[in-house]
Amino acid sequence: MSVFEIPEGLTDLLQNFTVQVLRERPGDLLQFAADYFNVQLVNRDGSAINTRFHDGMESYQASQLDEDIDSEEEFYSVVDNSFGQS
Repeated sequence: MSVFEIPEGLTDLLQNFTVQVLRERPGDLLQFAADYFNVQLVNRDGSAINTRFHDGMESYQASQLDEDIDSEEEFYSVVDNSFGQS
């Protein structure tokens, strides 16, 4: 029988995602998951992702993308890591 090692950060990542799913009760779980993890990438990588997305875009498209990302960041508030602790 193989023993798998859980990667560092996986438990917190999935726990935070699960809390958001339970709070929001999304109708389209797959889209919600994609949006949630995209926001996590933006929060982690910051401007590096924004620069990559902006290459080849018109300026109004780039500014709209920034507004959309800001809106998603506000929507997915950071969940306190004390979930499950008393």
